Amino acid sequence: MVGHNLFFYIEIQSEQDIEEYPINSKAVNLGELYGQFNLTTNEWNDGILSRIMRQVCADEKPDEKLILFDAPVDTSWIESMNSLMDDNKLLTLANGERISMP
Repeated sequence: MVGHNLFFYIEIQSEQDIEEYPINSKAVNLGELYGQFNLTTNEWNDGILSRIMRQVCADEKPDEKLILFDAPVDTSWIESMNSLMDDNKLLTLANGERISMP
């Protein structure tokens, strides 16, 4: 509930529209969150976060974008975000691809 209250506070304080992308990271496994190889087709399948990141990074509208993780932080998935949260601003996927956050 704190996240939603913070979101509404930010939206009220902002003069821009805010697009919200909520993710319940406890409801999916790591492959479903970040993406994974399909061993049957030998193809990469984007996960929820990688799909949202591609969409958000490609969107040139000036609206603010807010990705909300609506679950307690878990070391199993937060460690993969280290490079996204540091100065590099890169999400590195298991297939070696990097999604750069503007």
